[in-house]
Amino acid sequence: MTVLTPSRYHRDLTTAGCEAPLCAPTYCLAPDPAWAGAWTVAGDLDGDGQAELVQARVTEANDIHSTVAVSAYRLDGTVLWRWGTAGAGQAAIHSDVACQIHDWDRTGLPQVVLTTATHVVVLDGQSGAELRRFAVPEHMGDCITFAHLSGGVHDDIVVKDRYHTIRVYRHDGTELWSVHDPAGFKTAHQPRPMRMPGDSTDCLMLGYALYNGDGSLRWSLDGQGLPLGQGNGHLDCVRVLQTAQRAEDMRLVVTLCGDQGVACADGTGRVLWQHTGLHYESIRIADFGAGSPYIVVDIDHRGPNESPLHVLDGDGDLVLCPVNNS
Repeated sequence: MTVLTPSRYHRDLTTAGCEAPLCAPTYCLAPDPAWAGAWTVAGDLDGDGQAELVQARVTEANDIHSTVAVSAYRLDGTVLWRWGTAGAGQAAIHSDVACQIHDWDRTGLPQVVLTTATHVVVLDGQSGAELRRFAVPEHMGDCITFAHLSGGVHDDIVVKDRYHTIRVYRHDGTELWSVHDPAGFKTAHQPRPMRMPGDSTDCLMLGYALYNGDGSLRWSLDGQGLPLGQGNGHLDCVRVLQTAQRAEDMRLVVTLCGDQGVACADGTGRVLWQHTGLHYESIRIADFGAGSPYIVVDIDHRGPNESPLHVLDGDGDLVLCPVNNS
């Protein structure tokens, strides 16, 4: 399927602003500009039952970036702790940032884990004190993903550069495996862990290819009739639409950046449907109470205020889109 069929409903959301009620914010924070960062993640760092916010600042040049300063705030705006140097790097971001909140040590309280230009650093979530660090090659500061790959008590950590190399490390800092250009293609923006039927460990969608927990290639989307291999394409997003007892009955939805597509595949990598011709970007799986999930995907690389949302059903039929569907 490469041509969108007419949708059942149309709505021009540019007129919705005057109708929608305004919601007042519950909390307002004004971080010190020397520590403020656009990258913000939330988690209960001190175990008081209320989330704290962690902001990160980055260095960025030629699509290479790393985390250089981190600050943690309570929701009332008070500073819990800071790490790094005031004013280092920049607040603005143009990509994912390698700074996450995760109970990697299995203590019951999360740590803040980040990647500098040369190290993975683990900070105590309550105090910001550095617990440990281990070295990684340069340029591995694009993002951080945790997954259960090696089968141990602790999760493994996945780090990457912008578009080519993935490296997986155990909790103790030893490298488990690495991949350069998965199945011959660029990497995804974020490696996506998922548990396949019958497996006791996670798999990783690293781009146009799914890898087993031991680093072996399970399958790729190459040769499936998708618009791949144009030299500039990469996986923007992948989400599980439907879990199942058999891989053949699973459903995964992917967007193909640069290759101008959105597609649905089963758990064996067989493509079931696709649409092409637009820059499909991020995916959300939504339950509107209709008995089956819907796919919400935004259309990017458009002019200001011109990025529409498309809603598709599980068969790929367009359910909702803007009045102007160009």
